[in-house]
Parts: sequence; structure tokens; C-alpha cells
Amino acid sequence: MRISYVCLVVAALLAAVFPAVVLAHAEVISFDLTEPIYYVDADKLFSFEGKIRGDDPTVHVIIYDNMDNHKGMLGARAADNDGSFTTNTGTIRNFFKTDGLYRAVAFTDDQRQENGTTMQIKLENGMLFTVPDFTLDVETIPDKTVYEGELLSFRIEVTDDSIDGVKYSFSDFVQQGATINEDTGVFSWIPDSQKGTTNGAMYSFKVTAAKLPLMAEETFRVVVIEKSLDSSAVQKNDQTPPVDASVLTGQVSHQNEPPPIETTSAGADLQIPAPFVDESTTDPQFYIDRYNNEPAFRQWFDENYPEYESIYQAVGVLQIPAPFVDESTTDPQFYIDRYNNEPAFRQWFDENYPEYESIY
Repeated sequence: MRISYVCLVVAALLAAVFPAVVLAHAEVISFDLTEPIYYVDADKLFSFEGKIRGDDPTVHVIIYDNMDNHKGMLGARAADNDGSFTTNTGTIRNFFKTDGLYRAVAFTDDQRQENGTTMQIKLENGMLFTVPDFTLDVETIPDKTVYEGELLSFRIEVTDDSIDGVKYSFSDFVQQGATINEDTGVFSWIPDSQKGTTNGAMYSFKVTAAKLPLMAEETFRVVVIEKSLDSSAVQKNDQTPPVDASVLTGQVSHQNEPPPIETTSAGADLQIPAPFVDESTTDPQFYIDRYNNEPAFRQWFDENYPEYESIYQAVGVLQIPAPFVDESTTDPQFYIDRYNNEPAFRQWFDENYPEYESIY
């Protein structure tokens, strides 16, 4: 009994004096090439960076070819504050001599190689890069039709919308005036008066989406139709009748009402949505955003489609509030009161805005 007591006392003293005898596990939790792509030349250097979890600061990275032949090793000591590390550098051509797949394993002394973190590396066409864990493809783009002088605009998209940082461009010859926003993938083109024919002239475009090292291409065709010169613009009267001053004072008069308002019709032949809208591939909000944010697009629309009261009408979206409402200076209740108390205003609204269920 006395011997057991002595052993317990000794063990407690050892634990107090030498707490480091308790082992702490450390492991590499992530790592990658320090640069997304290395463009290889004779003396080009490379390295790895990553993070560990735990208290063992020593990190090793061993590289193997696709036959599991050892090609070399780099090392690092992780920073104490956040566990990040960057290995020493190596000459690319000393580790990667031929094009193909390679495997890198990162581990700490405590973790051991067999439990290390692995990544795939590829040397191809003078580029060294991490093999991506995603595929890059462009959504199929159906053929488009547009009239001369009209804007064709739509967004080119990749099949996986979770991929960030995709860059868009043309792959070959570009028709004059055609553009692609490299960040958003928005294609825009207003073909001039020489591009179209009565039956339609066809033009081909090839576009590229790139998230290096991956690239994907897609080809689509645009048919340009000669625009008729005998089309006429039909304008809609959206001028509200004079305000009944009695409404402003709360005294609603039913005498001396304004005369009936003379209005013009929007025209039975007004196409909704407008010809430039591609409902099959593009959300109407896209055109509304462009009108609100791009002065050039706004000017083009206003000059070419004066028969439409607004971009909302042109794309077939009900504008809330209606175009005649001035939110910056007038309380919406003002228009409601006018509708309820002024027969002339009520008639004007009902005739000119039948698309709205009510003044509310």
C-alpha cells in the first residue's frame, strides 16, 4: 500500500515538472503551389504554402511522378502564431522534367508521410499548376436574330456558376462593334446598316471562358435582318391632367372638374416584349439593370424605341411604381386621392394604364 502511494506522488511530481512529455498531434490541413501558375523557363523556381494545425512546426513536402518515383523534397517551418508556412524554393526543371501528372505529399514529423495531405500537380505546355478540382464548360448558346441598328445583348455563362474569377473573351475574328465584358461575360453588338439582308445574313462568333489553367470555348451564330425603313414610332401620352388644387387642401370639389383628358393609344401593334429582348436566354431584369446603369444603353434604347413608355414596358415587366409617379417629391397617397376624387384623373389612368389592376 505504501509503495503504491509513493508511485502516485512521483508520477504527480513528474507531470508538474515535465508537462511536455504529453504529446501534441500536428498535421498539415491545406497546401498549394505558392503561385497559381508557374511559366517554366530554365531557372524558374517554385515553392509551396499552406497551414498546419498543432504544435509541430516542421513541414516536409515530397514530390513523386505518376509512376511514384521520388523526384525531390522541400521543407518549411510553420509560423507559431497562425500555423502558416512557405517552403524553401526549388528549380522546376530539377523536379519536373517531362510533361505529365505529379503528386505532392505534405506532412509534419508528427503526422508522418502515410497520413499526409496530397495534391495533384501537372506540367503541360510550359506551365506548372495544381490540377483543378472542377471542370469548366460554357453553356450552349442558341442562334440569335437581330435587326440592323438594334442591340443584341446577353450574358455568356459557364455551367458551374459557383466558379469565381472566370474571364471571357473572343477566340478569333470579331465583327466590328461587338464586345464582351471580360468579367461578367455580357456580349453586346449593334450591327450596322450594311450587315443585314432581307432574308438574314449569318455571322459566327467564337468565345472563350478561362479560369486558368482551364479554358472552354463556345460558338454561336447571329442572323442580322435588314431593318424596314417604313416603320413608324407610336408614342403614348403619359402626361397627367392638371392637378385639382382642392385636393391639396383636402376640400374635394365635384364642380368645375377638369375636362376629359385627350390621350393617344399605345397602339395595338406594339410588340411586348420588344424585338431586342431574348426571353429564351435572358432575364428581363438584365435589360432593366443595363438601362439604369449604362448611359450608352439608355441612349440607344430611348432613340430607337420611342414607342415604348419605359424599359419596363419594352421587356414586359410591370413597373412599380408606374412611370407617372414621382416618388422623390410626391407621396403615393396623393395619386390615390386623385384617383378616388377626380373623375378626369381616374379616366386618364384607366385608359392609359390598363395593365395595372388598380391605382394601388
